[in-house]
Amino acid sequence: MNRVFATIALLLAPVTQADTITTDGTLIENQIFYSQVSVKAHDVTIRNCEFYLPPDQTAGWYAVTNVYNDAEGNPRSTNFRLENCIVRGGTTGVYVQHATVIGCDVQETGKDGFKISTKGHCMIRNNYVARIGLTVGAHADALQMVGGSHVFIIGNHFDIPVSFADANGYLSNACIILQAHIAPLHDIYIWGNHFEGGSYTVYIKNKDHPTITTPNPYRIRMNANTFGYDYRYGLASIDTDPTIQINWNVMDDGVPLTGGPWPINTWDNWPQW
Repeated sequence: MNRVFATIALLLAPVTQADTITTDGTLIENQIFYSQVSVKAHDVTIRNCEFYLPPDQTAGWYAVTNVYNDAEGNPRSTNFRLENCIVRGGTTGVYVQHATVIGCDVQETGKDGFKISTKGHCMIRNNYVARIGLTVGAHADALQMVGGSHVFIIGNHFDIPVSFADANGYLSNACIILQAHIAPLHDIYIWGNHFEGGSYTVYIKNKDHPTITTPNPYRIRMNANTFGYDYRYGLASIDTDPTIQINWNVMDDGVPLTGGPWPINTWDNWPQW
């Protein structure tokens, strides 16, 4: 089935149960899904769609995911694009690798808004995440990675203020958690976002466990972001590494972040890579 007919077939079909996409080049637009969409093909685009799931695994762990690998560990889906979609529910809203996610609104999840797999290679841009962590005891992060590399997190609004979460039955652990646990974590670019909430708003560390042998996160740039004041413990908890650059970040009222793990100017000391 070529791309045109694959697209027509999907557009005409009612979408009320779990769907698996296995045709390369599939385009889906303007559809409503009520259970997990699993992408197992290359060059797939899902655009202007809506996903409504309960905040648990009863209709699938994720609203949409392309994290599937073949027997040799190669991704079964690359160049996946999720554009201008509404996501409500799922244990996690969006779980991706080798993907671009732009302009999506993710809310009412059981745990996390976004997860990026250890294969990384993602662009997460101009998305909105709010009202997450409906599962009791959830480790609710707007975006979570436990390994991976080559990820751009640009222009997003991660809005999980602690006071709102505590008062309204949600949870708020971190806007971004980058924790080297399953695999090394490096080459992450965090630019021009607005973050509000979390026990620590940004958490970049190794997994503190005696059997974990991955290196500390490295080669991370976190520049020109703005932060709100509604967090629990602090703005950041970050392992020291000379290749982690933090610069030009300010509070949302313009106060520069100059102390602790937020030096105002580390650019000149950066290695060339």
